Amino acid sequence: MVVEYHNSIRRLVFRLLGWRDGGEDVVQEVFLSAWAAWARFPGAARAELWLKRIAVNKCRSWQRREAVRARWFRWLRAAPLEEPRVAAEDPLATEERAGRVRQAIQSLDRRYREVMVLHYLEQMSVDKVAQVVGVRRNTVEVWLHRARRQLEQPLAGLME
Repeated sequence: MVVEYHNSIRRLVFRLLGWRDGGEDVVQEVFLSAWAAWARFPGAARAELWLKRIAVNKCRSWQRREAVRARWFRWLRAAPLEEPRVAAEDPLATEERAGRVRQAIQSLDRRYREVMVLHYLEQMSVDKVAQVVGVRRNTVEVWLHRARRQLEQPLAGLME
């Protein structure tokens, strides 16, 4: 299972976390959790969707832990933390544009960011996104619409 789905789960985790440090740890947690819960594996569901649901939940937990950790450090240092650097993995010609897109997606509310990443970047159908996130299909459609509306202004110059 790890060999078959590692790249897909890794890509999803890094997209949801904004390509930050800690992504590899979250990927490992996903597979460890899946292994520990193998007895409860819903046989009717596809393994990939099951793993993606675990990945989304692990990313949520990681983000909550990081938020608490960030508040604690700010309190200790009485100064804002430095933003983590994004790895230079894009060609120079599109680096600025990719950075703008990443920043705009990261500025979205968690639920909107999750459905955008799953639907557009992971190319999952709305029905599958609904299964992974654990909401109804209509809710996913509304969240996608709201997310697109929120991205219109920050990404205005990219579509010209």
